[in-house]
Amino acid sequence: MRKARLAERMLSLVVTPDSAASIVGDLVEVSPGGRTPWISVARIGISLLWKDVSARPGRMLCLATAGAAMNLIILAPFGATIFLVTILLGLLGARLNGEVTIAVNTVFVCLAISAAVPAPFMTGRWIARRSPGRELAPCLTLTILAFAVWGAFCLGYGEGVTLMNGLSGILPGLACLTVAACSLNAGAVWSRKHAGSVWSWFERVPFEENWAKRKSLWDLLIPADHYQQKICDALLLMEVILVLPAVLFATFDTAARVLMVPLLLFEAIATQPMQWMRPSSRLVAVFGRLFFVGLAIGVAIIRF
Repeated sequence: MRKARLAERMLSLVVTPDSAASIVGDLVEVSPGGRTPWISVARIGISLLWKDVSARPGRMLCLATAGAAMNLIILAPFGATIFLVTILLGLLGARLNGEVTIAVNTVFVCLAISAAVPAPFMTGRWIARRSPGRELAPCLTLTILAFAVWGAFCLGYGEGVTLMNGLSGILPGLACLTVAACSLNAGAVWSRKHAGSVWSWFERVPFEENWAKRKSLWDLLIPADHYQQKICDALLLMEVILVLPAVLFATFDTAARVLMVPLLLFEAIATQPMQWMRPSSRLVAVFGRLFFVGLAIGVAIIRF
């Protein structure tokens, strides 16, 4: 009986609980000895999940791409905090005994953990809120894309591939990517089980209010008011804290630049950056656009 309930819970990740109970019940009835046929349960679950992906491939691809960008944005507060802690520890270590390697290595480990666990989990919740009833489908799409991109980098760079500074090599990067994929799907599962809960702030960026006022797909990505714009700007400015030192010291990794530049250009073109500082002044928005465009160009052309 417990095995049947566990099978129902597994299938309820891709179908409704009633449908999952009905499928498991039928499988138990036709199986010899009334046992739970785990292979059949897994095969049905995978086929249903893939059916959700294939039913709307364009939508799933868009959500996966947006999720990749949101993962970078959500990681910004973690990265900014860790970067500031690195500076403080470095100054403290230099003042005490001149040795800062231990502190820096510890900080890189914290950054890797943040990139592999909390940020993907929050991203999974963000994606799941935008695909009710098919929460795992876009996460599966993003997982496939992530491994495909990682495989391409591995083919191009071999053992020299670097996920981030301090974490080089195929196996460490693959392990980090696998943990991140599990965290991503765990976030989607959480949202599916808490579908009626109040959305957290990071699940609402870009915010999904005032749908009736938006006439095109492009408008759906633009914040609806100055408060929403304020949060978007704050997240992008968190990224700036990470980008500026990398631009100045020419240590920005190619893969990170490829992800960063579209975000900065989107902030400059699609929104009204920093206009919330003085809502009546267009000069602030123009300055914000030029600032993010210039930063995007600087990130794009930086050389090692």
